[in-house]
Amino acid sequence: MGTGQKVLTTVLWALLVCAMLGVVGYGMWGERSSTGAISPLHDGATTLFPAPEFSLIDQNFQTITDQTLRGSPWIAAFIFTNCAGPCPMMSAKMAQLQESVPEKSVKLVSFTVDPERDTPEVLKKYAENFKADESRWHFLTGEKQAIFNVAAGMKVAAQPGTSENEIIHSTRFMLVDQNGNVRGIYSMDDADEMNQLAASASKLAKDGPEARLP
Repeated sequence: MGTGQKVLTTVLWALLVCAMLGVVGYGMWGERSSTGAISPLHDGATTLFPAPEFSLIDQNFQTITDQTLRGSPWIAAFIFTNCAGPCPMMSAKMAQLQESVPEKSVKLVSFTVDPERDTPEVLKKYAENFKADESRWHFLTGEKQAIFNVAAGMKVAAQPGTSENEIIHSTRFMLVDQNGNVRGIYSMDDADEMNQLAASASKLAKDGPEARLP
């Protein structure tokens, strides 16, 4: 097999994996609404599914767990600092959320999918690049399997890199309420969805986990 054909095969394989993981996630947990955001399986439902348990460390070597975040709404995304693709834009959008959601009780959580390279020191410098408010924005790293278990629990695509294939990860944002339940999954590429995410996070902060979200 020639080099060009091998590269094409690798790219097609990666796209197929992403498509399959996306279909599985949508099929299990909801359908797209008219705005494109994930809808609950049943009318009137207030949650999609519980966020997974985890114990990781942030850019300041603090241990952050799902229980640490309990009692606060939080927004999650999966990125890595060496990413030449969508990650800088994802982190820029998270920085925008830091400004558009002024309620300090709303936490921001960026999980690295490249924990072997993304040490707390590396994440610290990355956080500074995006002017992260470290009182509310955590960049988390830890054991590789633990990270990918979180992605699986969030029902989003993520696969570690290999010698032949790049890291695969979702570009969606997840909103989790104070009780640790995922309330919505939003597309980075849809401005309306990102505005909806900001409005929903603020509503959770003001009205609590029983809030009916826009």
